[in-house]
Amino acid sequence: MRIRKRIAAWTAAAAVLLTGLCSVMPVSAEQRTFTVGFDAEFPPYGYQDESGEYVGFDLSLAQEVCDRRGWTLNKVPIDWNSKDMELKTGAIDCIWNGFTMNGRENDYTWSVPYVDNSQVVIVKTGAEISALSDLSGKIVAVQADSSPEMSSALIRATLEIFSRLADCPA
Repeated sequence: MRIRKRIAAWTAAAAVLLTGLCSVMPVSAEQRTFTVGFDAEFPPYGYQDESGEYVGFDLSLAQEVCDRRGWTLNKVPIDWNSKDMELKTGAIDCIWNGFTMNGRENDYTWSVPYVDNSQVVIVKTGAEISALSDLSGKIVAVQADSSPEMSSALIRATLEIFSRLADCPA
C-alpha cells in the first residue's frame, strides 16, 4: 500500500512539473485537443494493453496535464524514427516518451525531467559480462535513434539496430 501511495504522489508531482511543458505549447483557446506522439511499443511508458487501449506511465501523465488544462488528449502512436517529422509537420503537438535529453538539449523544447532513464545492459545468465568493457567486440541489440545507439562508441560493440523493440531477437 505504501508503494501505491508513493507512485500516486510521484505521478501527481510529475504532472504538476509537466504542466510547464504544456504552457510553452501554442494551444489557442479554440484548440482544446493536445496531440501526443509516443512509441506504442515502449512499456511501461507507452504500449497497447490487452483491450487495445494505449496506456502507460507517460500517457497517464499526459492525461493528467490535459485534465488540469481542460484539454482533450489525442494519443497518436508514431514510428520512433519519424518523431522529428511528425513534430515538425504538426501531426503531433508533443513527443511524450522516455526520451533522453543528453546530447539533444538544443534540438527540442524540453519539460523538466521527471524520470531518470538510466541505461542498463541486460544479458543472459552465464554470459560472463559484468562490465560495459566486456561488451567490446560483441553484438548489442538497441532501438534505432536511442541513447544506447548514440553511446555505442563508449562500449566498442557492434550494434544491431531495430526500429521496434519487438523485432529484437530474444
